Amino acid sequence: MMFSIQYYDTVTSTMDIARENLSHGTVIQGGEQTGGRGRRGNAWASPKGNLYQSIILKPDMPRETWGQLSFVIAVALGECLQGKTDYHLKWPNDVLINDQKLAGILIEVHDDYVIIGIGVNIQHAPKDRAKVNDFHDISVNDFRDIFLPNIQKYYNQWQLEGFEPIRTTWMTHAYKLGETILARLPNVIYEGVFEGLDENGVLFLRESDESIRHINSGEILVS
Repeated sequence: MMFSIQYYDTVTSTMDIARENLSHGTVIQGGEQTGGRGRRGNAWASPKGNLYQSIILKPDMPRETWGQLSFVIAVALGECLQGKTDYHLKWPNDVLINDQKLAGILIEVHDDYVIIGIGVNIQHAPKDRAKVNDFHDISVNDFRDIFLPNIQKYYNQWQLEGFEPIRTTWMTHAYKLGETILARLPNVIYEGVFEGLDENGVLFLRESDESIRHINSGEILVS
């Protein structure tokens, strides 16, 4: 798979353009976004100087596995940071530096395609977020040109070998593994020890009565 990059200086959202360009391997990159959105519809500040891209893929994998792509992207992003700084991968798809979020990953399914929206703070970040230039002086496009081959590497591995090697790599950098965490779902928060992930990326939470709760969706709260 070769990526084909379409660059726009200003867009409302790279996701908006990607929805109209469903072609495997296409990357929509925006210099800035005027209407960037993150998970659960949250606004994503998108000034010039950061990486904003949406990647269109047509996986040759069962549709029920496509949610695993959030782990694929997180692992690929983490590899960009290897040797530059310590980082953690927070379930389900966040990359953290010093407990601060570095990037946002959003996945949408349209027909037989997956659109993966990615925002990485390179030069700018809110005061409670991390940015790449805090520890590594690199331009947006140079970072992109490291990131995309990593995505291709782990995407191909996922397609050929399934989720297990991705899960294994992700777990080596897992945030709060073996520690007590708060897992927030839409209407409830559960507390317990983060025991790991199953073969599909479902979180195992050991509660105070030693029972194991399986959490399919939600997020870990940063302490």
